[in-house]
Amino acid sequence: MRTTTAALLGLAVLALTACSNGSPAATPGENESPASSTPPEASVDASCGELTELAGTLTELNANFDPNTLLDSARAIDAGLESLDPPPAVAAEWAAVASIFGSAVTAADAAGDDRAAQEEALAGVLDTQATPESVAHLDTIAAAIGEQCGGEAGAAAGGANETCALVTDDELAALFGTAVPAPSGSDLGEGFAECEWEAAGTTVLVSVLPAGEFTDDYLNGAHEPVSALEQGTALPDFVGIGRVGTTGGTVAQITGESAYLFAVMTPDESVDTALAAAESLAVAASARLG
Repeated sequence: MRTTTAALLGLAVLALTACSNGSPAATPGENESPASSTPPEASVDASCGELTELAGTLTELNANFDPNTLLDSARAIDAGLESLDPPPAVAAEWAAVASIFGSAVTAADAAGDDRAAQEEALAGVLDTQATPESVAHLDTIAAAIGEQCGGEAGAAAGGANETCALVTDDELAALFGTAVPAPSGSDLGEGFAECEWEAAGTTVLVSVLPAGEFTDDYLNGAHEPVSALEQGTALPDFVGIGRVGTTGGTVAQITGESAYLFAVMTPDESVDTALAAAESLAVAASARLG
């Protein structure tokens, strides 16, 4: 049950692995809002300390998930979302997430004094109400707080923004056409970050992780060198941080102390098509990585 809840919060296998051994690793498994009024900007500025604390709770939950503290984190997030005014740019996302966490905490409170029962009730609501879109709202809210208040609130979003910038809309148009979807990025801490685009059966996932983690944990299966890249590797799977799917392809490039993974899945589920697209993205990005 808790594994499902973690996935709905955008933590998936990565978070559970990080808690048990300190580093994310690939794990087999198939890959796969109400609006609110805009508050006065002055009220947001006046509460930046509390907003920054809320952003820290959101990003900490995303980077260092602990099932034993999920209930406490959910209560803290619910309280913050209810008592604070959102940055105007994310009022709708704020309201959507507040509704989910409010329902989850209410269910936990109604479960009596037994903590296990409270956790079960909380997870049940998250399992049924959380969606990929609402999960993405967590990072969107934290990033907006960072832009509004500056300082540490924006730091966690920085790695995700940089990861999303590794590929351009022009490059993604080869896969998505003119309607390139908005990216969903996460900075997972300690050198791990990812950014994902998904629409109409096509998925692109860009992941960044320490080079040592990649060579130790991701090269145990089939792989081959990519001649167009100095330190490139092709993997006949859709591979990300804590994610492996068999209907795609991934090209990885090591630059400096980091490994950059470009994973693609297409509607026809062709590994060759996915690998060709992944290589094109990786080659273009490598020029920007230097």
